[in-house]
Amino acid sequence: MNNISKFINSSIIEANNENILQSFLHIFTALEGIAKKTYPQIAKPGKRFKKLLSDNKDTIFAIISDGHIKAHPQCSVIFTSESGSISFEDCIYKFARCPLIHEAEFSKGLNFSQEIIFGGDGHTNFTINEKLLTSLILTAITLTRRDNKDLSYDFIINEKHIHYSDIAGNKEKHLEILFSNNSK
Repeated sequence: MNNISKFINSSIIEANNENILQSFLHIFTALEGIAKKTYPQIAKPGKRFKKLLSDNKDTIFAIISDGHIKAHPQCSVIFTSESGSISFEDCIYKFARCPLIHEAEFSKGLNFSQEIIFGGDGHTNFTINEKLLTSLILTAITLTRRDNKDLSYDFIINEKHIHYSDIAGNKEKHLEILFSNNSK
């Protein structure tokens, strides 16, 4: 098992044990590794990380919106308020990834909701659906190779069964399952 797969596996284990901060830490590390391999021409880790999130908004939003939002990777998701605007990927970077990696906690302005809600003022507050962690784990799985036979998980997302082996390295299959009308 390669290092990225180990971080994904650790993230899943920590999530199952309800160690949410540790799970996010592992999945952020896995996504950083994937971003470095995917965009070697981008020197700065933050820019690579945000590009990876941006290019995979379709998968992320399919999960956090319970399949109600089909966000094309080329679209921009911008949150605006009277005090300014900020992109979705900048919010994740600013309120979750950087504070967790550098300060061992999320930004005090980050809030998780059970409702299909996300947004914020871009400066001090950001609210996102609690399925963000699951969406990042599944996004990482779709971006890794299928040959990780050591990993075998089943997920139930929006009442659909998703098998690790069906989506590993296969983002299109993952989206097909998420947006299908029938539960599998």
